[in-house]
Amino acid sequence: MSPAEAVSTRGAWRVSDGSQVDGAQARAAWVEAARPVLLAAARRYGDLISTKNLAEAVQSETGIRTKQRVDSWIGDVLGTVAAECAAKGEPLLCAFCVRADETVGSAYVEAARAAYGEAPEDPEVHAAEERLKAHRFFEAEGIPADGGRAKLPPKIANKRVRDAKNAPRIKGPICPIHFLEYPANGKCGFCGDEL
Repeated sequence: MSPAEAVSTRGAWRVSDGSQVDGAQARAAWVEAARPVLLAAARRYGDLISTKNLAEAVQSETGIRTKQRVDSWIGDVLGTVAAECAAKGEPLLCAFCVRADETVGSAYVEAARAAYGEAPEDPEVHAAEERLKAHRFFEAEGIPADGGRAKLPPKIANKRVRDAKNAPRIKGPICPIHFLEYPANGKCGFCGDEL
C-alpha cells in the first residue's frame, strides 16, 4: 500500500512520507503556493487558470495532497488569497481562477463581497474587470498599448452573445463586455466601449 493509500481519503498527507497533515496546515500551505500561480496568470495578458490546474499546482508545489473534492477546499484557498490581496490594496488575484465552464463561481462572489463590501451584480463581468486591473497593476506582458480591455472568457462571451442575439428585444450591435445593446450614441453606458 502506498503512503497515499494508507491515509484516509478525507484528509491531507505529505507525499514525501505519507504523514497526515492537519486541514488548516494544508490549506495554509496551499494558500502560500497559490499566490505565485495566480500572480503568474496576472502577469500574462488574457491568461486564466482552471480550478483543477490550480489545485494540482498547489499540491505539487507543497507536496501535500488530498483526495477531497477540489470544490470542497479551493474556495477557502482563493478566499484567503483574495483577503491578502485586499489587505495589500491589490486587485483580486482569485479572478484568474475559473471552473471548467470558465465561470468564477461562488468562491469569487464571496471573495469580492469580503473585499468590497457587497456581492457583484454580475460576477463574471466583475471578475473580467478585476483581471484587467490586475494585468495593469502587475504590468502584464502582452498588454496592449492602450491598456487593454476587460474580457470575459471565451465560453462565457460566446454564450452571452448567442443569448443576446436570440433575445427578441436586441436589434443592434451589443457591447462585448456588458452584452447590452449600444445606445444611439454608439457608446456603452457602463464601460465606455464604442462601436
